[in-house]
Amino acid sequence: MVHVNALKSGVLNFNESFISYESTEIANRQTFRWTSDLGPFKLYHQVKGTGFSFGSNGLPTGGTATSIGIQSSGRGSSFEPKVTITDVSVAMTDLLPGGSKVVQNRAFWETLMSGNDRVISGGDLTAYGDVYAVRGGNTVSGGDDRFTGNINRGGITDVQLKGDAEIVSGGSLDAGNDRVNFTSKSDFRTMVIGDVGQITGGTVDGGNDTITYLSGLGATELIGVAEKLDYRRSTLNAGNDT
Repeated sequence: MVHVNALKSGVLNFNESFISYESTEIANRQTFRWTSDLGPFKLYHQVKGTGFSFGSNGLPTGGTATSIGIQSSGRGSSFEPKVTITDVSVAMTDLLPGGSKVVQNRAFWETLMSGNDRVISGGDLTAYGDVYAVRGGNTVSGGDDRFTGNINRGGITDVQLKGDAEIVSGGSLDAGNDRVNFTSKSDFRTMVIGDVGQITGGTVDGGNDTITYLSGLGATELIGVAEKLDYRRSTLNAGNDT
């Protein structure tokens, strides 16, 4: 069970977390710290673990990650991540495989979110519970994930959350039994979906999800299974949601 703590982060977006590898700051057997470009600025990220090794391109070729910190604007002794990820045990080569920014973001979060995981947010959140996409030939069993938000800031908070996947276009998804509990003193622009954003093909067995939302003014959509469904190409067995 991975724990993602984003209480110090104003924005956590699984689709663009600004974690793509640009250059190395620290690389040894237990620590890997790398930089990502954010326009004229840089962000620093770090993985702790065991048995790290690296290739000529700077990326890991071996080792196991056990804890992660991302989104620090400071380096060296000023390194202070806004998002911490604990209870980790994943291969470094799965976590940081290189490739395009899209590939790196999806690999990072799909590797981490493969079990019964917990995400705690203190601001904007765009996330999925297990994988970005389920495609033809894939069989995915979703975890029983828990998403918690306690938003005390002013302004508008944007939450876009799918309990299992963004899209199912083929294959099959056995969705998990997820729990979502958000409380906010700010206005919300929100869509929370228990299982999948879009189902355009394949088979989905919905989970028995529980969604609780307490907020101020704003546009809030709470959906049990999916926002969009192509019933001609898909089979959906809805869960028992609350």
